[in-house]
Amino acid sequence: MEATRILLLLLTSAYLLFSLYKFPPLSSDRHPSSPTTTHQHFQDFIEALTIFKSNKIEPKSLDTDIFTPITLLTYDGGDLYEDQQVWPVIDENDVVVLTENNFSEFVDKNRYVMVMFYAPWCYWSRKLAPHFAAAAKLHKGKAEAVFAMVDASVEGRLGQKYHIQAYPTMCLFVDGVRYLYDYENERTRDAISTWVKRKMAIGIHNITTKDEAVHIFTSESNLVFGVLDSLEGSDSEEFAAASKLQSDINFYRTASADVAELFHIVPQVQRPALILMRPGKHYRFDGQFTRSAIADFVSTRKLPPVITFTYKDAASIFDNPVKKLWLFASKSGSEVIRTFEEAAEAFRGKVLFVHVDLDNENFGKQLAHEFGAIEDTPTVVANSRRCSKKHVFNGELTLNNIKCFAEDFLKNELLRQSDPASETFLKLPSQSHATHQLHLQM
Repeated sequence: MEATRILLLLLTSAYLLFSLYKFPPLSSDRHPSSPTTTHQHFQDFIEALTIFKSNKIEPKSLDTDIFTPITLLTYDGGDLYEDQQVWPVIDENDVVVLTENNFSEFVDKNRYVMVMFYAPWCYWSRKLAPHFAAAAKLHKGKAEAVFAMVDASVEGRLGQKYHIQAYPTMCLFVDGVRYLYDYENERTRDAISTWVKRKMAIGIHNITTKDEAVHIFTSESNLVFGVLDSLEGSDSEEFAAASKLQSDINFYRTASADVAELFHIVPQVQRPALILMRPGKHYRFDGQFTRSAIADFVSTRKLPPVITFTYKDAASIFDNPVKKLWLFASKSGSEVIRTFEEAAEAFRGKVLFVHVDLDNENFGKQLAHEFGAIEDTPTVVANSRRCSKKHVFNGELTLNNIKCFAEDFLKNELLRQSDPASETFLKLPSQSHATHQLHLQM
């Protein structure tokens, strides 16, 4: 009997405790901002634990009115908000849809064509599309640039032809010449429009007076200067055409001997004559005076002797057909970098010298591994797309040794350690506004 009484007491106590826990007092008018009850804390904890274990958070209920996708098609000068789930509606009267069948004809027919290569599944493509369409409206009906879109996920051949390695990619075609919109630029209506207008203003500048020449000579350190018999004619046209192929450096021309002297070109020199000026350097052109020869001359000399590898320049470095000498070294190894730069001056236009900073966590060690370089030691590697080989230099990195190594590389006489070139996959940083990997063939 005593045991039964104790058992009933325990069961009654347990029931009362359970009731107090499970059912809070009815008289409790708890304000939403007041502290939560123990029961609610416990339930919240269980719910949080469940969410944590499933690694996802889902709302308890969905209000269909709140979660209905909305696409805003107007622009009032502020931010554009577009649906992140479906492709926004774009007016084809503002932005032309191009395919492989009509792309070449359209670009040939229009002098300025701004093209956005995209993929419908790409988040950044969907985010950019309304801004791109808004920029198109600013140029519509003004005999200016026309805007077009290419679904590169469908038009694969066009993507390959124009080296589209990330979505979205924007290019401006000026008389068929392609200018890439840098990934680091802002991607708003006004930024896109301003960039297009600036590229449309690309041209060549005539210098007719000494005052103009003095101002340019003292204010600019990078420029291309040509001395012609006349500012009209075939030579002048070739020079002007070359300027459009090199949009990131100013071209100047003159027919005045007095102006030419300020740029270190004596009156007796045979015309047409051309020099490229860089800080502390003057490079004289001695090739055939054609747009392609001039553009090639400028492209190989306008850059510093050694290019420091970055995501921004990755595509242009790998796509460059010139043979390359790579230095894998931390920036702290400044002495070997200076030696590498000194050697590079002797091979301008023949070998592209590239420095990869091993301290860069994004790609330093990854590239070193791909090239077979020693991660903790300065290493020089020769690489050519044509021979599909890479050659690792094993000697002491002196000026003479690097020059000899480069010379042997030019003559295809490298007999040192070599391995087949591999493919490198470099993931673009988040600020690049691209959603897939940059695929580079070495």
